[in-house]
Amino acid sequence: MIQLLGRLKVVMPDGNAQVMKWRTSKAKELFTYMLTHRNEIIQRDLILKLFWPEIDMDKATKQLYTVIYTIRQTLENYGLEGVEISSPLLKSGYQLLLKDVEIDVEQWLTQLKSLPPLKLTTIRAHEQVFQAYSGNYLGDSDYLWSKSERERLRRLWLYHAQQLSKYYMKNENYFAAVKVQVKVQSFFPDEEESYFILMKLYDLLNNAAAVEEQYWLLKKMLKKQVAMEPREEIERWYQKWRQMSAILQV
Repeated sequence: MIQLLGRLKVVMPDGNAQVMKWRTSKAKELFTYMLTHRNEIIQRDLILKLFWPEIDMDKATKQLYTVIYTIRQTLENYGLEGVEISSPLLKSGYQLLLKDVEIDVEQWLTQLKSLPPLKLTTIRAHEQVFQAYSGNYLGDSDYLWSKSERERLRRLWLYHAQQLSKYYMKNENYFAAVKVQVKVQSFFPDEEESYFILMKLYDLLNNAAAVEEQYWLLKKMLKKQVAMEPREEIERWYQKWRQMSAILQV
C-alpha cells in the first residue's frame, strides 16, 4: 500500500511502514502528482508548465526525463513493481497505473461511503473509519496543486467526526466525545467550534481547568489567525459559566 494520508509512506504486506526517501524533492512531488492523477494520461507540456515554468523547453524536457528515471529507480528500490509509469502517446504524455498496489485514500473513502447509519451496533465501524484518517492528504508537503483535494478530504473527515461526537454526547459518553474533539482540534486548529464543544464537554465533566484552557487556547488561536475575539455566543456562554462557577465555589 502507498500511504498518502500524513507522510508519504510505503506499507509492506507484513504491515511494516517506511517513509519514502527521494533523491530530489522534484521527483517526490512529480510522483505524488502523477499518483493523484493515476490512470489519467498527463500531457508532457502540462507537466513542464507546472514543474519547470521558468526554464526553456529543451532544458526542462531533459530534467523531466531525469526525474522520471529517478522515480522509476525509487519505486524499484521499494519493491513497487506494481506502479507503472508509461508513455502511451509517443513521449508526449505519461500515465501512472497501479497493479496489486492499494492507496490508503481510496480505501478510506470506500469505507466512509459504505458506513451504515450510526447506532450502537455500528459504532465500532464508525470509530475505525474515524481513526483510519491518520493525517491530512500529503500532510508533509505544501504543494499548491494538492490543496483542493486535501481540503475536500479534511471536510469529509470533519463532518463524520462531528456526527460521531454528537452521537456520543447524545448518549452521555462525554469522555469519548472529548477524544473525538481533541483529534479534530489537532487536524483543524483553526476550527472555532471544536474549542467551544470541548469547553461544554469539560463543563459536563466538572473539569473547570480544562474549560479555562480551551477558552484561552481559542483566544490565542483567533488572535494569531484573524486578530479577532471569540464570537458572541461563546463569550456569553463563557461569562455565564464563570458566574455559575463562582457561585458554586461560594
